[in-house]
Amino acid sequence: MQRHILLVSNDSQTISSLEWIISENFSSNFIYASSFEEALTFISTHKCCIVVVDNDLYNDQTCLDFLHEVKNVWEHIIRVLLIGDKKQDDVFNMVNRAQIYRVISKSWDLDKIENIFHEVIEYFDAQISVEEISNKVFSQNKELYEMNNILEETIVSKTEELYKMNNQLALSFIATVQALTHAVEARDVLTCGHSDRVAKTCMDIGMALNMDADELEGLYLSAKLHDIGKIGISDTILLKPEKLTPEEIQIIRQHPIIGYKILAPIPFEWNVSQAALQHHERYDGKGYPHGLQGNEISLWGRIIAVADTYDAITWYRPYSKILSHNYALEEIVRNSGKQFDPEIVEVFAGIPSNP
Repeated sequence: MQRHILLVSNDSQTISSLEWIISENFSSNFIYASSFEEALTFISTHKCCIVVVDNDLYNDQTCLDFLHEVKNVWEHIIRVLLIGDKKQDDVFNMVNRAQIYRVISKSWDLDKIENIFHEVIEYFDAQISVEEISNKVFSQNKELYEMNNILEETIVSKTEELYKMNNQLALSFIATVQALTHAVEARDVLTCGHSDRVAKTCMDIGMALNMDADELEGLYLSAKLHDIGKIGISDTILLKPEKLTPEEIQIIRQHPIIGYKILAPIPFEWNVSQAALQHHERYDGKGYPHGLQGNEISLWGRIIAVADTYDAITWYRPYSKILSHNYALEEIVRNSGKQFDPEIVEVFAGIPSNP
């Protein structure tokens, strides 16, 4: 897909400056429109990867209306705001209300602007990659399910051969789904690496529980894939910097079920889909999606719940500050027997080299 970068501005200096930066550093097609009507006409027939709005030339409400309409045309368009001396509070308001990905100052710091465009283009490519891989995974899952139905009907003498074939398919899917996990996290640079960190913490807990090598392998893969269902959640909700509405909370709480549906058809050696489904269940039965309690929740699900919460507290999120290891540990211990399995909490608290 050819990348189109569209600037909405009627200021000749702004147009020439941005055109020079794009042409010198990127293999993208630069276009400019002098009005929102002209821009929408172009977007309706061309898939733009980036729309840059010169906010100094238009009032905020007009910009908001235009940017919302842009997203309705194609949700993957990255929205960037170009500003001069606008007040910071006004900029924050525009960023939040229009879901703007980046703000560029007209100070024309070339290195900074070039870096921003590199980042924006990489983010756009990640979105397209997520969409393509998601379609591929769902298609392969369907093919695998149909293939398994055929294989089950074959004669007994083929059992060993069929087992090997399923094992090879499983290994192939492991690689595909792990790639999808990284693509999902690429949607939000603030949570990038979350699954890797959760998997590492789960390994520390698993080894402290004296799990054997096979159990540790299954736990590691389950932790890596626990949030795979977020592929089915819209960026509007997943990347929203403000507090979610009750309706949006219900939507994001569907991600364990989506993850289960993605993983269940894959013939892993371990029950990976169950861990993805249960990692937001609570020990006291007040979790979701099914309100399981105590040992009704799988051991891997109970371990991932502790590791997932630890990373959420100690890693930056747009809606919370980074908090210390000690604070996170105190919070997890305080919720022992309520949100978390007391045995898992005790083991986690006793690990000398916690993350």
